[in-house]
Formats: sequence, C-alpha cells, structure tokens
Amino acid sequence: MNDFDDKVEVGDVIIPCPSQYAVLKLKNFEFIELWYFSPKGCRDAAKTSTSTMEDTFGISKVDDILTMRPIATLKQSHNVVNDCDLPISDFFHAKNSFLVHVEHVGWQKKHINALAEFFWHLENHPIRNCRHGDTVMLLYTHCVC
Repeated sequence: MNDFDDKVEVGDVIIPCPSQYAVLKLKNFEFIELWYFSPKGCRDAAKTSTSTMEDTFGISKVDDILTMRPIATLKQSHNVVNDCDLPISDFFHAKNSFLVHVEHVGWQKKHINALAEFFWHLENHPIRNCRHGDTVMLLYTHCVC
C-alpha cells in the first residue's frame, strides 16, 4: 500500500463552482450578481464550461493593455437573475458560496468579515418575520449593493 499523509483531511462539503466570468469579476473587485454563486448559476456555468467558450479567445483591455482571454471570462450568462429577484433560499445559498470564493481569490479578511456580518444581519433581521419581509430584505440588498 502506498504511503499517505494522515494529517490531511478530506473535505465533507462540495462548494459549487461559479463561471469563469464570475470569478474574474471577483478578482477585479467588480460587482457580480449572487445568482452566479447559486446552485442554478453554478449548474449554468457547468453547462457552458463544456462548450467552445473555453477554447475561443477574445480581446479585453486591462490597465490600458490589450490581453487575450477565454470568451467564457468575458461573457455574462443569459440566465442571470438580479439579486432582488432571487428566491430567498437561493439568495442565502449563493451568499455562502460567494463568501468562500471571495476568500479563494484573495480578498482581504476585513472585507470578507464585513460582508459576512452584512449577510448575517440580513438573514437574522426581524423584518423577515413580517408578511413581505424577505422581499423587503432583498430589495434593500439590491439598493445598497
């Protein structure tokens, strides 16, 4: 039997993978809809990642320099949903995945912690117990983000 490192843990959670477009937006600190990090958004990314979009390149401008990038990193999904139109369960699933991915792309801890606290306050706000509380919360999020 081959040797192995007994201190390495096997993850017990599979984090869905968003599109290359969404990851590039995160790396550039640009706004990106949470839908890209939702289960539906990640399924959409998985479908399009098998297409020719990863093999086809386009030209983009970064810091006044023209670069070649895969089309998949430049093209927004046709299925994207605004944050305020997401079902509440998709919104909260997406924010968890979003927080994991901003850490993966190297955002500063203070920014990640501020977002985590923001989402915590949204998820636990008393208005969610009111009749249209979830809708109000999603509209508020849409306005401030």
